[in-house]
Amino acid sequence: MPPTRSMRASAPSAGGAGWPLLPARTDRRHDEDSKGTRHEMGRLRRAEGGLGARAREDGPTVKLPIKIAAGVCSLAATLLLLDGCRGPDPAAPRHSHFELNEAEIAGNPDLAEDPEARIALSRALTETFGSLAVPRYLVLDDWRRQGFDPNRWPMGESAEEGAEALGEEQRPSLAESAALYAGRCARCHGFSGGGNGPMAARLDTRPRDYRHGVFKKTPLAHGSRPRHEDLVRMLADGISGTAMPSWGPHLTVAEIAGLADFVRLLAIRGETERMAIIDYDAFDGFDQDAFRGYYELVVTRWLGGGEQLILPGHRPEATPERIAHGESLFLDPRGAGCVRCHGREGHGDGEASLVPDPLTGEPVPFLDEWGNPIRPRDLVCSPLRFGERPEDLFRRIHEGINGTPMPAHGGLLVTEPDGTRHSLNDEDIWDLVFYVQSLR
Repeated sequence: MPPTRSMRASAPSAGGAGWPLLPARTDRRHDEDSKGTRHEMGRLRRAEGGLGARAREDGPTVKLPIKIAAGVCSLAATLLLLDGCRGPDPAAPRHSHFELNEAEIAGNPDLAEDPEARIALSRALTETFGSLAVPRYLVLDDWRRQGFDPNRWPMGESAEEGAEALGEEQRPSLAESAALYAGRCARCHGFSGGGNGPMAARLDTRPRDYRHGVFKKTPLAHGSRPRHEDLVRMLADGISGTAMPSWGPHLTVAEIAGLADFVRLLAIRGETERMAIIDYDAFDGFDQDAFRGYYELVVTRWLGGGEQLILPGHRPEATPERIAHGESLFLDPRGAGCVRCHGREGHGDGEASLVPDPLTGEPVPFLDEWGNPIRPRDLVCSPLRFGERPEDLFRRIHEGINGTPMPAHGGLLVTEPDGTRHSLNDEDIWDLVFYVQSLR
């Protein structure tokens, strides 16, 4: 039987010379989103596999009850996973207040052991960001004089988002968007955006903790905060290979724009809170003026994100010569050095893909910004979560991926096989893009 695409993508070639190269693939975002969700649901079902095994061992007298029990468990797990994607339940209890970042507080004993400081922090956060029931931004005096109100933050959507028809009068309030978030997103991301909802621990890829203000999928310079349209695109498209669904087919343009507004508030609130927690010192106590300074700094960072858009420019033709040059840069440690993490065949198994555990010395994966284990992407078989368009790959190589060990390569000093040295330029990055595409 001839090998299918899935077989070719998961088995070594017969000649033993490594993995076969797959042809370039078109954008299969919606298929990959559904595959990611099915993968998570299948993993939950497999966790109940012991029930079926016991039924076979115990014989026909218990087979029917066990099958029924297994079916009930499987149905319950599936409903629990999908529960985070349903609409708001008016009868369900509503969280009315944001939670403090207890994990971050535990890292600062001065604050953890000072109940009065915790109360002061909670009060400052409420004065600045309101509550889950009535979220809002505090408008600082300087902003009011400048005519800036973050409660009516400029959306900045481009025409390609299809949001140019969304008038200001159609834009949902933050309270309306918080209610939609509670029904659609909190099951995984948590009511305060900490990535700690009741479903989070069941997912292979942990939901994003918005409180760090770090987002991987942006077209901006490394470390930049996403624009409103970047958040809209993430929500509308979902993330391939994960349980994060595409909301575009299920929500209106206004609803997605409102969710982006509320996610941004969660991120700004979380960043401000983390800065206050990290900088708290028992000797100085809680400083309200310093807290306002953190808040102003974080908002300024978010306002400046759009100024650092990475524009790939003209895309050259993918010739065999350019692909060969990209391969040379990929494989040569003196070049871009991608081989160190992604491996010679691009399967994410390079010598630097693991690091020694500081206690045991055993090889373990890197940790990302949120403390989760992370491995280099398998560039041959795995979905590219942030897009497979050439422009998406260009940006990932040029600026790296926020919150991960994947560094920015734009301007990296490289050595060519002939010994010449130069900074990695756009032409070189396009050659790397073409080579990565040839692996898929």
